Amino acid sequence: MARKDRADLITIGNVEDDFDQLADVDWIIEVIIEQLQPKKDLMARIEAVRKPGCIISSNTSGIPINQIAEDCSDELKAHFLGTHFFNPPRYLKLLEIILQMILRRK
Repeated sequence: MARKDRADLITIGNVEDDFDQLADVDWIIEVIIEQLQPKKDLMARIEAVRKPGCIISSNTSGIPINQIAEDCSDELKAHFLGTHFFNPPRYLKLLEIILQMILRRK
């Protein structure tokens, strides 16, 4: 924690006990193992609880983001992007944003 005066802005939780809290947030950043299937499984769980319009991002650096969200709804895909925070984030204030294009056929 770089600034102790901001410690009250952080709520500690875990995916098993606190997953339903994701229903109340505006941005969910997925940061799990860099393997496609676990990321896709987590996206399915997130889709079941997230509110419409909530931004979802995957902190991936090697998996194409369109593959991570390919089984999700168009609504989630419209709010899905990739993020890559450079380490250590408190010193390297850089954020790469990866967008995907959704093509709809008539």
